[in-house]
Amino acid sequence: MARVPKPLEPLDLEIADVLNEAVGQSGMSRRELALQLGMSMNRIGIILRKEPPPATVGEVGLLASIAGLSASQVIATAEERLAAKAGTRALRLVPDQIEHSFEVDGLVTLNPAASDADDVDPDAEVEAQQSEP
Repeated sequence: MARVPKPLEPLDLEIADVLNEAVGQSGMSRRELALQLGMSMNRIGIILRKEPPPATVGEVGLLASIAGLSASQVIATAEERLAAKAGTRALRLVPDQIEHSFEVDGLVTLNPAASDADDVDPDAEVEAQQSEP
């Protein structure tokens, strides 16, 4: 029984469009891209022709780097374009709206903003969180 490739999602297609633009602006050939990025010319072609399987996040990052972009910038641009096509707005979070926290050894979550306060004892905060059920 022949295996049917999974079709690309609209976001995958839009990401490929953004990458095509970035690669096109670089003026580099696929051979040059392959040599510089350590990817095969075949894989680069599959991604840019919008064939399955879609680009991994790592591959998006590599191809984006050619234009001085990050994977997250490419993905955000693709999401914004999809939202515009649908007549909606893409959710954009600015750093002040995001609560940053870190997980330490899978046991404790600390809020760096709270740890920066003068009246907060980080050790006491850790002990309190560890004693919670």
